Amino acid sequence: MFNGCDRIKSSLNEERKREIDREKWVAQEFSIGHRKALNNEAAGFLKIYDIATDCDKYSTEYCEVASETLNELLYSRTALWINTFSKVEQTKLREHLKYTIGQMGLPEGIGDYNQLRDVIIERLKKINGDDKEKTLITFVIETYQQIDYKDDN
Repeated sequence: MFNGCDRIKSSLNEERKREIDREKWVAQEFSIGHRKALNNEAAGFLKIYDIATDCDKYSTEYCEVASETLNELLYSRTALWINTFSKVEQTKLREHLKYTIGQMGLPEGIGDYNQLRDVIIERLKKINGDDKEKTLITFVIETYQQIDYKDDN
């Protein structure tokens, strides 16, 4: 027979187990998306984007990591990034980018964030895409140009 303390303990254990299961699920979802993105699969980009834009479903920690990962993918796989995200609903994407664009660590060989911004802008300018891609490219360039990195090292 359970007494009050045992029921509370059991309830806390069940709640903690659900939290651990959720954390494992979120980590697995991110890992799958990241692996696919690194294999140049649009589905991976979209999974990372889903995680970055739904902190309630995933977690604040993974939203932040996913947002940084999206920026890293913009740097490392610029053309695929533009191609993939030109096909998503633009209002949500643009709102997300306004607050997260450029938030990432410096890639190897990049000295500061101003250089990173300039490299990304140059890569974007080289893409010859369709009208949707060109519109997204213009938005990303304009958003990056509004950033003035100071003391960025």
